[in-house]
Amino acid sequence: AMKRPVQIAYKVGGNITLQFPQGAMVESGKVLLYRPSNRKMDKQIPLELDQENSMDISTAKLAQGPWKVMLNWSSSGKDYYKEQQIVL
Repeated sequence: AMKRPVQIAYKVGGNITLQFPQGAMVESGKVLLYRPSNRKMDKQIPLELDQENSMDISTAKLAQGPWKVMLNWSSSGKDYYKEQQIVL
């Protein structure tokens, strides 16, 4: 496990923000926005972190209601997974 956890945050009317710990070396990863009620609405996005080790995902084109943010990534040769339910 990573020493400090990845944060998945959502502010109503705003973006979904993924925040990795400072100094975490993320080699690759992907984000799946999973819609339990309609799999055709699922979206997969490559993980692209900025200089602050964070990523914002726009919710403008996502339907309101429950979603699961499923995050897969590799760091220092290990694979990690985190998921969190949000409601838009």
